[in-house]
Amino acid sequence: MMDQEPLIHLKQLHILYQKMDGDSAWSIRQYDMQDTIMAIGTFKDEQFTIPHGKFIYYVLIPPGKFNIQNGDTQKIDSVFARGGNFIDRTGVYLNGKKNGSWKSYNHQKPAFINTYRDDIQDGLYQSYDYSSGKVLVEGNFINNVRQGDWNSLSYYGDIIKTEVYKDGKIVKTISYLNDRKFQYVKEGQGSKYDLINYLNLKLSTKKFNKHGRYNVTYSFNLTPNGKLVAPLIEGKSDQEIDSTIINELSGAPNWEPMIRTEVLKIFLLTSAPNQESGIHNSEEKELHIPFDLNVVVDGKGKIHISYAEKDIFRYD
Repeated sequence: MMDQEPLIHLKQLHILYQKMDGDSAWSIRQYDMQDTIMAIGTFKDEQFTIPHGKFIYYVLIPPGKFNIQNGDTQKIDSVFARGGNFIDRTGVYLNGKKNGSWKSYNHQKPAFINTYRDDIQDGLYQSYDYSSGKVLVEGNFINNVRQGDWNSLSYYGDIIKTEVYKDGKIVKTISYLNDRKFQYVKEGQGSKYDLINYLNLKLSTKKFNKHGRYNVTYSFNLTPNGKLVAPLIEGKSDQEIDSTIINELSGAPNWEPMIRTEVLKIFLLTSAPNQESGIHNSEEKELHIPFDLNVVVDGKGKIHISYAEKDIFRYD
């Protein structure tokens, strides 16, 4: 399907059309050879060359595996879903040109909103997380170019990061991850986001015999309902330290990687894990997540851990 064409140009399609009462416009319904609806809209002319009014486009998708992007250009998830004839995009033409808000869908779920002025992208843009339906990224285009603040949002709508654009280029990036609302302060209170502070809080009452600095790779699997399972040590430091961290990871509450932005990859603690049935990773039901930690044990046996890299998590 060509996004810029008001009609779907395939030989296997046919059109039902009717002149609208009291108007010079023509309404059309486009079907494939199995009489499956593919497009609905109106034209100003009998030759169907000037679309004018609301259009609805459909896409016929067989059951099976398909890809979703979830906001990160480097991470494309693979999920399984039931097939069917789904709304693909909706919007309005005025005198043959796109105007206003055009919405794109992925298996009936919102995927993108693009705003147009006479076929020029001009106004609000939003992308949505497939699993949660929440807004991942939002910003504005002016004359087909990104301008101003583009925000990456959490599941709860908090701004995690702002990229400031000028003439389509990033001139400034602001991270809000150090804000207090993103810090895990006390069990049952505070943030829903921060794994590292959660672990530090749990480890703050413990003392360790071996002092020093370590860089250790840990990993765990995440189930579809947000449960952290199978924590492993992929690079050992000290048996006492490693076993304690593994135990705390095993006892963690439900987690979920809700945000995958274009630059930052953020693993968020959330009280609202994805429990949607019928959708799962097709390659493996559990998402494997490795991460590096800097571990410091001071002379008093107190431990502090931090991420080894600026990017909080990487996804393999």
